[in-house]
Amino acid sequence: MYTVFESKSDLYPIPLQLVEEYWKNNGKYHINEEILKSLSSKLKYLDYESFGIKGDLKEAVSKAFIKFIERRFTIGEHDNIGVAIAPYLFTWNIKRFKKYFQEKPQFNLSDYFIALGQKISELKVEIAYYRKKRLVDSDIDSDEPKIRELLKAVIRVLRELSENYVGKKQDEPLATIKILHILAPNYFPLWDNYMARCVGLKRVTLDGAITWMKMLRLWLQNYVDVLEKLEKEFKLPMLKLVDESFYIMCTVNLRKRVGSLGIPHT
Repeated sequence: MYTVFESKSDLYPIPLQLVEEYWKNNGKYHINEEILKSLSSKLKYLDYESFGIKGDLKEAVSKAFIKFIERRFTIGEHDNIGVAIAPYLFTWNIKRFKKYFQEKPQFNLSDYFIALGQKISELKVEIAYYRKKRLVDSDIDSDEPKIRELLKAVIRVLRELSENYVGKKQDEPLATIKILHILAPNYFPLWDNYMARCVGLKRVTLDGAITWMKMLRLWLQNYVDVLEKLEKEFKLPMLKLVDESFYIMCTVNLRKRVGSLGIPHT
């Protein structure tokens, strides 16, 4: 269901590819024409109105994002990881950016992602440690203090950026999880508040993130063989595939989605 109805606008694979190259090539990655074509084709399906972004706000947000892509997502070699993950983080955390534009209409999306990349590069060593690990076969308990410190470090980065670019300190546990996932996609799982409630956790918090990692690790161990086959078939990390499943089961309003498909009825 996710592949058929959601993947046409899912920008995740592009940043995933660039992040992999970033780590393999000592902080460098290339954007080529093929990547730009893929990005352009997916952006056609980005529906701002489904996130409550309409009218003048929609025009401002879409204009800022297109401007960012045209100026920063250019053919050639790059070294700012914030630019690489921007299409994914913007579309997967679009409600937060909607709020930023509402609070500060002149919010500079481009400068924000450049600054984010510079801050993330300062945590490169800490993040690299988890790129060598898989959640499904890791000892989370022994790494918990390190995990907690890294989560707090990214929270501080996002708090500082929100203060600098919006004028208000804001904690962003959801964005923190999304950033760490794309940078270490085999270790840090994705989730949202809908998923949290489905599994008995009230909402996304830093403590909840660690609890979710432990819960998910135990559950994944029952399906490793199947998930590894799916990883090869779809060329995506098992944690992304699991997130797609939970997204369909917990986050999407299926009745509303079916109603929007345009299926003739009596």
